[in-house]
Amino acid sequence: MAGDLTLQNASAFFKLDDTDVSAPLVIKQAQISTTDATQTSVATIAVAEDELVTIWCMISAFQDDGSESYSAIKAGSFSRDAGGNVAIVGSVTDVHEAEDSDGAPDFTMQADTTAQTVDLDFTGVAATNYAVKLTYIYMKQGVA
Repeated sequence: MAGDLTLQNASAFFKLDDTDVSAPLVIKQAQISTTDATQTSVATIAVAEDELVTIWCMISAFQDDGSESYSAIKAGSFSRDAGGNVAIVGSVTDVHEAEDSDGAPDFTMQADTTAQTVDLDFTGVAATNYAVKLTYIYMKQGVA
């Protein structure tokens, strides 16, 4: 589905696949393919000064021949002070993580202090083709 889906009578509380970062709750999906054990960006979320972002991620990765898979649900919060860098608040919580692989696929949420973003990254397995789908939900709050 392309474009925006907004619930009626929701006063911009909920937007699906929206590029308007002022929406209090945003749900997005991203897809990538990997062929090796290199950490690859699936999505990024910008964090402005004086802002907190809370993120809930569901990821699945399936080898192209169906022989290996990975799935995870993770949650985390990141904040950025005025004049400061984005930083994790506490730690990322692994709600669920499972894999049946000969390697060690992984999904991480981490602060990028150069770009001032939260990076949502997947690391595959050497010489293995994974199709990766990420659904992520985030909520932002500023001090204003």
